[in-house]
Amino acid sequence: MESQPMPSRDLPTPISESLCPPGSQLAEVRWEEVATERIVGSAGPAGLRVLPPARLLDRGAAYRVWINGRLGTAHGPQASITPALVGKGLALAVAQASAGPKAGFLPSLPCLTYRGVNELATRPGLSPVELAEWLGHLLTENRRSVGELVLQLRKTRRRRVVANSRGGHVETDEAWVSLDITVHVSGGTLNRGLGTTAALSDLAECGPVIDSLWKAVSAPRRPISAGRYRVVMDPEITGLLVHEVLGHAAEADVLASQGDGGWLRPGQAVTSPEISVYDDPAPAGPYGHYTHDDEGVRATRVNLVVSGVFQSPLHSCTTAAMAGQPPTGHGRAVNWRHSPIVRMATTLMAAGAMSLEELLEATWDGLYLGGARGGAGGSPFHVCAGDAWVIKRGRLASRVGPVRGSGDLSKVLMDIIGLGASVSVLGGGEGGCGKNGQFPLPVASGGPALGVTALDVTG
Repeated sequence: MESQPMPSRDLPTPISESLCPPGSQLAEVRWEEVATERIVGSAGPAGLRVLPPARLLDRGAAYRVWINGRLGTAHGPQASITPALVGKGLALAVAQASAGPKAGFLPSLPCLTYRGVNELATRPGLSPVELAEWLGHLLTENRRSVGELVLQLRKTRRRRVVANSRGGHVETDEAWVSLDITVHVSGGTLNRGLGTTAALSDLAECGPVIDSLWKAVSAPRRPISAGRYRVVMDPEITGLLVHEVLGHAAEADVLASQGDGGWLRPGQAVTSPEISVYDDPAPAGPYGHYTHDDEGVRATRVNLVVSGVFQSPLHSCTTAAMAGQPPTGHGRAVNWRHSPIVRMATTLMAAGAMSLEELLEATWDGLYLGGARGGAGGSPFHVCAGDAWVIKRGRLASRVGPVRGSGDLSKVLMDIIGLGASVSVLGGGEGGCGKNGQFPLPVASGGPALGVTALDVTG
């Protein structure tokens, strides 16, 4: 599975005036090559096993043309990017424009030029054999006499060219690694995903994570009575809440679909003044990191909520043009088969000032939720926790769970107990965001431990 050199050196101006279809107002091409290596291993009663690496190479291009007030799109496999191939792709998009949606506006596509490579893509990587050995070592070090540990390592490298007829030309070469951890025992299964865009060594110290999963899945549980509880969420549940409930609601296309009935409006108080939430693709390391989105816009931090007040949404070029606002660098597509839509990157709740012990003490009697297992926004929202503990007199007592928590976000986050002093960023594994069927898009989320005064919980 050999990657070719970045091909745009043969195409100094990927969409020049000579390549633009006659009568077109705007044209764009996005070409990408994605190389993936996946290795799966397990350790259990049947012994230790690491499967041979699976390799996949995927190349293709997506085209958009705005012509005669309509948008035409085309997508297809494409081994390289040359003037001849771009011309054919644009012609296909023009042919689709006659039946395409009306576009009474033009997206604010950028005219910047950028070439960049992230650290993980440039660093000499481990060979497939060495990756398999590394995974085998993790399995050996973290196996147990009872139960099964399954690890799935995936390394992805994406090389991309995004160019448009306004002179924009962005080339990126980026890589990321994810580790999916699953622990099976007779009493149940727990899973956790880790990911990085910085270095494989970021995943090397995953022993404590695996150990915590073994302890959690093996601990005895008791049923929980449904009711309204004072609750402390661990950073993973806080991140799930931020992503599913606040983050998606703050995506400009979602916000626009709600019209005047939406609960997020700039300048409106939506949470306790102690809470601030932001999305920032720029910092290297988190699984949601990138420098430019799939429309060639430079990634920028967006403050969604500041001191409880909603500020502004996340934008793609299209939604930004509709709203008369600048794009924020959040137009993303899971691959060349899809057009960019508004997506999150790394969405975090800012830290507070309380230690976990102080949060438990302030909660006194209630529940501690951990191990995010999915959720959904809306009213009411819900989050699922794979693990939960009873808080009794300010201390963790018996284990319960899994549980499901729900409520009205505008009420739940208006009256909080407090926020932890440290932030954890989570993301990786086989999961990702799946908005509009574009799954799995690498994202990260997180925050501090969060205490709330009232959450409806069921077993």
